[in-house]
This record gives sequence, C-alpha cells and structure tokens, in this order.
Amino acid sequence: ISSNKHGVEGDKLYSVKWYRGAGEFYRYTPSERNPIKQFKIKGFHVVENESNATQVVLEDVSRAISGPFSCEVTADQPSFFTDMKTADLEVGIHYLKHLV
Repeated sequence: ISSNKHGVEGDKLYSVKWYRGAGEFYRYTPSERNPIKQFKIKGFHVVENESNATQVVLEDVSRAISGPFSCEVTADQPSFFTDMKTADLEVGIHYLKHLV
C-alpha cells in the first residue's frame, strides 16, 4: 500500500499513520529514535523492513481485513498540516494448482 504525501509538499514530514477502519496499525515518525511503531490488528502482519514513510507492506493477510484503510500524513512545525485519504481494500484469494 502506498502513502499519500501530497498535502505536505515543501514541509518537513512529522509522521505517517496507517489505519484499518478506526484502528491504527503503523506509524512512521522520522524524528524519533525508533521511527517505526506497529500496533497489532487481527488479520495481517506488517513487514517492518519493507515499510517506511511511503509504503506499508502487509503479509499473512486474510480476506476478513477487506474494507477501509486510511493513510494520515502530518507535516512538521510550524504548520502541522494533516491530510488523510481513505480507500477500500479488497483482499482476494488465488489458488495455485500444483502439478505433479
């Protein structure tokens, strides 16, 4: 999933937060000593070493997580301008036929 960095162009990034519904599951705050924070949400896992300010990578995804995902981007001071975009994510299952 890719983030929306549009509303903070020209400003220093303060944070990027990802939500599944109302539940925050990933936060990137570059000014902090440990910039990445994860919050457990049932139905998937964040691949931390592949996620950053511009994308979050999910694995072990179940169909049950289909629904609204939001990305909130906040600029640093002095504006602390915040922009949030929400979109529905639909998870599909692909079955592979094993050839013997």
